Amino acid sequence: MSLQAQTAGLQIYWLAQGSLLLEEPCRNGSTYYTYLKAGMYFPADLELTRQETLVSSLHFCEDSVVLAIPFKCFEDLKVRSKHFFNVVHASMLEKYLLQKQIQEQCTAGQITERLQNILIFFGQECGEQLSSGDVKLPSVLTYDTIASFAHTSVQTVGQKVKQFRQGGILSDQSRKLIISRTIFEQGLSYKTAL
Repeated sequence: MSLQAQTAGLQIYWLAQGSLLLEEPCRNGSTYYTYLKAGMYFPADLELTRQETLVSSLHFCEDSVVLAIPFKCFEDLKVRSKHFFNVVHASMLEKYLLQKQIQEQCTAGQITERLQNILIFFGQECGEQLSSGDVKLPSVLTYDTIASFAHTSVQTVGQKVKQFRQGGILSDQSRKLIISRTIFEQGLSYKTAL
């Protein structure tokens, strides 16, 4: 789904259900991805100024519902309803904490550990558990997206995915990214122990 820059400046989008990756262009020409869950809004610069945000596209990780709220209506609700005001500020805090958590996982350790952290995080957040117990990652999690989160190159991600397939971390029976049940469970128990 693509959004025009003009539309993004006039509408606030509220993710009512599901999760998505918000793709935003950077000034240096690269792309930045933000992971959002239900109860979060975008564009991200709402809390800054009224400048327009360039949003190139949304990538839905699962079935999602997005509400478009006119900016003026959104601002009126914030002023008139203390409850809505509190919901907006809770959303800002939740979004900040989620991005901080993702950033910490994406920069912890060597590239292999960072990539495993990313795969396990997205497997836990929006992966689909298969009948075998393995976890299929959403198709929007491409090598490019993973590289952006891990602060590495697409080529490095490709090489590591190949190694993960050979090592049994990822299934070698499918081109899709499917995390082995054993590895996923070990990763989750490791993460919860931290």
